[in-house]
Amino acid sequence: MTSQPSDTTVAIVMATYNGARFLQEQLDSIANQTYTDWRLLIRDDGSSDETVDIIERAAHADPRIELIRDNDGNLGPSLNFSALCEIARARAFDYVFFADQDDVWHSDKLAVSLESLQAEERRTDRTRPILIHSDLVVIDKRGAVLDSSLMHYKGFHHVDDHPLRVLLVQNFVTGCSVACNQALVQLATPVPSVAQMHDYWYALCAATFGELAYLPRPTLNYRQHSANNLGARRRTILPSSFHLGPRRAWQNGITLLEERITQARELHKMSCQHPNANADAQKTLDQFLNIFQAPTRGERLLRASHGHIHCQRGIVYNTLLYLQIFAVPTRRQI
Repeated sequence: MTSQPSDTTVAIVMATYNGARFLQEQLDSIANQTYTDWRLLIRDDGSSDETVDIIERAAHADPRIELIRDNDGNLGPSLNFSALCEIARARAFDYVFFADQDDVWHSDKLAVSLESLQAEERRTDRTRPILIHSDLVVIDKRGAVLDSSLMHYKGFHHVDDHPLRVLLVQNFVTGCSVACNQALVQLATPVPSVAQMHDYWYALCAATFGELAYLPRPTLNYRQHSANNLGARRRTILPSSFHLGPRRAWQNGITLLEERITQARELHKMSCQHPNANADAQKTLDQFLNIFQAPTRGERLLRASHGHIHCQRGIVYNTLLYLQIFAVPTRRQI
């Protein structure tokens, strides 16, 4: 059934960069949604291929599509999405959906995600920040299915109980499946420069100040190809960075952990100024940062071992995480 225009306003935000190869298929999948009352805001980050031409043709054919033009230059994916969310916030859209340039949305993605978001708002409160994410079908560059579940492919699962314990060290929310209500967009925008990625930041904010919900079914086909900015990595015994060699993989892990500590510090600063921070999430955040305030590395490891945080990918990954917690240079302590 095709939806009719309503008082509900829905924005889809898409950050593009040299995406001409797959962009038209994604635009077609959005145009073919069963829920039709949406606006697609696209900001290009300085493409040198035909991306902008494709967007301009689509916008000319469909007034629901808008190419955002500014003089801000190349921002990178996270801050590009942040700029789009600032526009969506200023225009007071009720709901905001994230879209990548190279995926294929299932025809009912908007409808089922919107229904779930509104159900969460009825269950809690519309003023409460809410993020919903879903599973995805993993496809290759030709559209062939690699796995019917991204969660299975990566060895992840959604966490209902204290999701921040996982999110502080590992993001299990995939940005292109995300939908947010207005309360979350108001709270989490703009994305700070210290955030590892926009979707990671929105998930952290939802887990700290509101609700992080999950649709246990795929809502889109998630395309993997050589030009993915991040993409999905199939679960392996060792982190995928080990193909770089043990030394570089180790340093990679240390750098990622340091970035997550800095990200958590920014979230903590925000939570101290916000009256509606979830008490359990605030406690988890305090415990995580307290690890790195330990006077010695031994005490740091002891604090970490109390089970306040964990990685979903098994004993090898968790062992590496605790070794990295022990090894993070003292000069970088929080």
